[in-house]
Amino acid sequence: MVIEMGKRFYILLFVIMSASALLLSLSYASESGRNDEVALAEINKDEYRVIFSNSKKVDTKDNNKIEFGIINKSDEINNFALVLNSDDKVLDDLYYSINSGSKETVTNGMINLGEVQAFGTEGDFNFYSIEISSNNDYEFNLDVLPVDVNLLSSYIKRSKQVYLDSVGNIRYYGENVNNYLNYNNHLYRIIGIVDGKIKLLDTTDKGLGIFNVSDQYPSLDDYLSSFTNRKLEVNEVLNKRSWMTEIRDYWLVDNNSDNVYGATDTDGVISVMKNVGLYRRNVVILDDIYNVSNGDGTILHPYEVTYGS
Repeated sequence: MVIEMGKRFYILLFVIMSASALLLSLSYASESGRNDEVALAEINKDEYRVIFSNSKKVDTKDNNKIEFGIINKSDEINNFALVLNSDDKVLDDLYYSINSGSKETVTNGMINLGEVQAFGTEGDFNFYSIEISSNNDYEFNLDVLPVDVNLLSSYIKRSKQVYLDSVGNIRYYGENVNNYLNYNNHLYRIIGIVDGKIKLLDTTDKGLGIFNVSDQYPSLDDYLSSFTNRKLEVNEVLNKRSWMTEIRDYWLVDNNSDNVYGATDTDGVISVMKNVGLYRRNVVILDDIYNVSNGDGTILHPYEVTYGS
């Protein structure tokens, strides 16, 4: 009986939202003289349905609030995210709040909405009122997607210690960062999500040696992007420290040229010849198929991962 009453409530709420959207569309069409705008703002998939109170567009200036409902049509619990699609490659100073809650930073253009319960159970419908804010003027087309919150990449995206760089990579930055990962019984630190892959840096080195083309070293961009929430120039990192700064000088490669560099704790980044001796710290690249089974990313409790679902 409770479930049936809840279903009637969901249906009524969707009818109200649908009617509101239809009236807004009719009003717009009447004023503009167009008749092709009369359409409900919705997303209707096999496993879920989303209905917006007005449109699937939002901006940070005049139309920064959006309301919508999600009903999970799947027989499994799904976690959803609101995706903010924009022509801007870099989204700085962008925040959101859900249902008048605390203001949070938008990471990677996605807002985690949380779980919606399986269809036919209590909680299979959620309503959201979201406010977007920024000192910059942004416009977004909205989408809602189910996401696997257990994926390591999801943990990285939700971290408060990452940012989105100018080419769409997600990078950890700062001096004290919780990005430790135990992988194959070895301790790494997560550089971030680079070119769609999870990039790790070994916490130990392979000893002092000349440049070895068979080794995979961290890039100059990796290092310059680890200090603050933007990529620094080589001449800006002198006397600065990040989580990638080590006492032992180690190799960096420039992906845009054949040049090599050394990361030092005293001289910043130095240009070197390949026949000098620096410490060799390797990187490992992971596909986005690992789930977090334990840990919080700290050095005492590094993330533990399992392969696949």
